Amino acid sequence: ESGDCSPFVSKSLSVIKDCGRRLAGLVDTIIDEVSAKRGQITLQWELLNVHEVAEAACEAMRPSLSQTRQLEIHNDIPERMAPVHADFSRMKQVLVNLIGNAVKFTERGHIRVSAEMDEENLRVTVADTGCGIPYEHWDEVWLPFRQLDMSSTRKHGGTGLGLSLVKELVEAHGGHVGVASDVQGPERGSAFFFTIPLSRNRSSSLSPSRSDDDSPLAAARSGAAPATPTATSGLRESSSCHSFTSLERHKLRDPSGLRALSSPPTVSPPRGAQDFDPGDEGVEAGGLSRHNEIFGGWEVLSVDDNPVNHMVVNSALRPRGYKVTECLSGEAGLALIQKRGYLPDCALVDQCMPEGISGHQTCQELRKRYGSALPLIMVSANAREEDVKEAIDAG
Repeated sequence: ESGDCSPFVSKSLSVIKDCGRRLAGLVDTIIDEVSAKRGQITLQWELLNVHEVAEAACEAMRPSLSQTRQLEIHNDIPERMAPVHADFSRMKQVLVNLIGNAVKFTERGHIRVSAEMDEENLRVTVADTGCGIPYEHWDEVWLPFRQLDMSSTRKHGGTGLGLSLVKELVEAHGGHVGVASDVQGPERGSAFFFTIPLSRNRSSSLSPSRSDDDSPLAAARSGAAPATPTATSGLRESSSCHSFTSLERHKLRDPSGLRALSSPPTVSPPRGAQDFDPGDEGVEAGGLSRHNEIFGGWEVLSVDDNPVNHMVVNSALRPRGYKVTECLSGEAGLALIQKRGYLPDCALVDQCMPEGISGHQTCQELRKRYGSALPLIMVSANAREEDVKEAIDAG
């Protein structure tokens, strides 16, 4: 409990708690992934009601749905479906990961969990009405640390391990995974499925449903066998690895500019601001003065989609006398400068923003409009040589 803490302290404690919870989840996911790769996953076999497992997963994910999104999660698995032998917690984990993945890429419509049995396997499908996955990427979705859409992952969170762990856990049960997807047409969306062999189970009376539509997505949604693979159809599996790509950390043209930002403005102005030539062609075209030249104080423009990052910037700079102005997107930052008619003294630009233009595009546009009059600092996490070069080339 926050008790009598100030609003700022209370908010900070809430952020710390949330970040700690997410970090703990990340650590658990990585441990599970490593254990699975080493064949060290231990399953607690028991006779399960498949409907109950799916309902537990659906209930766990429903609170994550935004009230502004017209999206529903449905459990279509019959309550009287024959029980199967599996690990309850691991099966729930598989479904939570699949549903969570669907939530990321489905803005409206529904996510449906369904299941069927034949003489050999239980087949569970999680189908959504999202953006779909291009055929050429079907194999890649199961790779560890592989994220086809970094912007959506940044927007909703994620590690790139969810689907990889699904594959490992299902295979530990002796089953396999697959995906079918359509990026256009009435069947737009994705359907992820997994199977659990019934060798440990007695026969089931449930018969698989059928569909007149033989498209791969409809087949996956209904559980029917997919049509013969073509350039746009088929179900496949993948198990290779892919290098992890995260946010990027970049060098400054003059690293001393960053050191200056950590000093009180009453001592000296940000040296980075002095290193740029105000006679640049872009400045002549814009003709804008900086905040300090007009108001006598130093302003830092923070362009980042993550409110937590804004909090960190404020905590670091406001006590030192800097004014911090926040924008949640590159477009918002550009519009703010244009509307008010003067420049900040420095801009911190997040490299990866999920909506609109990226950090690199934002920097390029700022350089195009205002030349070198505005010191820019790219905010990111990676420091590979190619990443640094890309940031510097962006301005």
